[in-house]
Amino acid sequence: MIRFSDNLCMNCMGKLDSSGNCPNCRLSGIPENAPGFLPQHTVLDGQYLIGKVLRSNGESAVYLSLNGTTGRTVEIREFFPSRLCTRSGFQVIPNPGCEIQYKAFLSDFIDLHRTLSRLHGIPLLVPILDLFEANGTVYVVSELFSGIRFGDFLNINIGELSWEQTREFLFPVLMSLQHLHENNILHRAVSPDTLYVSRTGELRLLDFCLSPARTLHSELDAELYPGYAAPEQYAPTGWQGPWTDVYAVAAVFYKTLTGTMPAAACDRPDGEYLFSVSGLNESVPQEVSDILDEALAIDPNKRIPSIAELQSRLTGAQEGGNQGGDTRRVASREEVRQAELEAEQQEQLERYENYIRYSKRRRKKRPHYGLLSGIIATILMCSAVLYILYGMYEEKQAELSVSSSPTSVSESSYLGSTTVPPLVGVDINTATGDSTYKGKFNFSIIYEAN
Repeated sequence: MIRFSDNLCMNCMGKLDSSGNCPNCRLSGIPENAPGFLPQHTVLDGQYLIGKVLRSNGESAVYLSLNGTTGRTVEIREFFPSRLCTRSGFQVIPNPGCEIQYKAFLSDFIDLHRTLSRLHGIPLLVPILDLFEANGTVYVVSELFSGIRFGDFLNINIGELSWEQTREFLFPVLMSLQHLHENNILHRAVSPDTLYVSRTGELRLLDFCLSPARTLHSELDAELYPGYAAPEQYAPTGWQGPWTDVYAVAAVFYKTLTGTMPAAACDRPDGEYLFSVSGLNESVPQEVSDILDEALAIDPNKRIPSIAELQSRLTGAQEGGNQGGDTRRVASREEVRQAELEAEQQEQLERYENYIRYSKRRRKKRPHYGLLSGIIATILMCSAVLYILYGMYEEKQAELSVSSSPTSVSESSYLGSTTVPPLVGVDINTATGDSTYKGKFNFSIIYEAN
């Protein structure tokens, strides 16, 4: 195993100065890779030093790397379908019940990149240098392409290019896609975010992935690019083919010529909400605009079916429109370099924010013991007060019962043992003189007026 220096910048693999700063990328340090990714300074296959995470999606993660044998900076794509597996140390382990799916997709991933590695002479492809299996997964080593996203390139060119400039940039993309389709490879994600442009104006297409990673509601977490993803990619039952890439590359033409991203396919089910290219840019020939409208048809049966036909029709499109007054220019190398630095700094900031956000999500929430204790204490105190009040009430009731009970018993006892005699019709003198009633009854005369 090659021993690497600890004095390397994980952002560019350049050497740090005595202060720990990188003279190459002018950064003083970058955060560690987020949990779930390979840690920085990991060594793979005894020769590849892992740096920062460049990109990731539901299928794989791409790392900056240094080849210790050649001294070249490369990028390494690791098969890591996060929905189907987890990482234990460096080892990638399929989730329980996902072993068969994981192995099937791993095999497809290997086949895809082995096929790409054999396709030489396609200018749009970044050459694959190595492919090896380790840690329960597979790694694909490719050249590191130095450039910026095509979307960033458009931004520094006032958002759009002329028809002549667009043809110069994007016709090689059509030729490369045609060669890929002839080898049964679809990209499914052609967009200003997957096309990269160098300081010399060369274009490369990155991030070839398995079909489920580019199809919504599939076995993997899908990564789609709204405005560029074809409508059939929004459902696993949609039939995909070369026409899927036709839609995406036509959307890139649309964005390049108008500075406007097309509406997402899922937001225009009937083909509405899409202004024509010529309506947004009068310098574009009407025939070109009509061809792109057809290539962006929602119904695949009404769409241009192949890249070859799209390229042929665009090549034969007549020149027209207000070409003479078009004074737009292509950005200089210095402007592209400045855009690269700004994009790298923005990426660095986003990675740091994502790391903080991920760490917060992973941190376990602790129960609020102070609040819980206060609630329990309040309940106990209220219960004690209620208990005391209830006891006082019971004692008061007992006192009242005792004080009233003797009179009640005496009266009931006296009345219960005495029977009132039948005195109706008896003379009052006879009644008062009878010894039987003396001491028990008092007789008095009450006169009532009649």
